[in-house]
Amino acid sequence: MCEEAYAQLLSLIDGGMDLSIELVEIANSEELMDRYGITIPVIQTEGREIGWPFSADALQTFLERDT
Repeated sequence: MCEEAYAQLLSLIDGGMDLSIELVEIANSEELMDRYGITIPVIQTEGREIGWPFSADALQTFLERDT
């Protein structure tokens, strides 16, 4: 799932969207595991989040709200 979400992000970048990606391994943090364990991958921007499952279209719409 994380690989699929990452591929969706890269596709949006290839399409011209200006994104900065920071990958975070939640397994290294008990707090993050508690918070996101069943919704990963999670895309976060400007204090908003979208958790899996999401489509490429839903991800694009989510990210366009910040541009």
